[in-house]
Amino acid sequence: MLTQKKLKKYLHYSRLTGFFTWIKKPCSKVRVGDRAGTINGAGYVQITLKGKIHLAHRLSFLYCKGYLPEAQVDHKDRIRHNNRWRNLREASPQCQSRNAKVHRTNTSGVQGVYFSDRDQKWYTVMKVDNKNNFLGTFTDFDEAVYHRFAAEQCVHWATCSLPTSAEKHLRKVRY
Repeated sequence: MLTQKKLKKYLHYSRLTGFFTWIKKPCSKVRVGDRAGTINGAGYVQITLKGKIHLAHRLSFLYCKGYLPEAQVDHKDRIRHNNRWRNLREASPQCQSRNAKVHRTNTSGVQGVYFSDRDQKWYTVMKVDNKNNFLGTFTDFDEAVYHRFAAEQCVHWATCSLPTSAEKHLRKVRY
């Protein structure tokens, strides 16, 4: 099991840059002072230490706080390789989804709000604890967004501080 002490024996983490650098050679391929890690297929920095692959954003918590988070680690700016300390936070799956980009196929611009061509109405849904919740149908887009935002307020996202797409839309129309 990797501990903070073992991690700090091999790597240095810069809170400002988010980079890990080697301070002790773990193998012959690495030089002291080299930046550790590579970007994997999902866009995250991964570091191999003692034959095990670790995600750098999780190692940041071990390095700075002394533990690996049970929850997920969220990149506030959504850039998966930006591991600056100020950009990382522990987050529940709900908080992670709150910070997710609006899907590219979304035509409304607001997460959980979509238009039904068949009914000619706006549908509002929200996923909580991996369960889809139907919030209603509306003839007015802003009303649908308002109901989505109201539902978001009912869900306890204590560590979520970033505004959702619904909140951003409502700020524009000044509800």
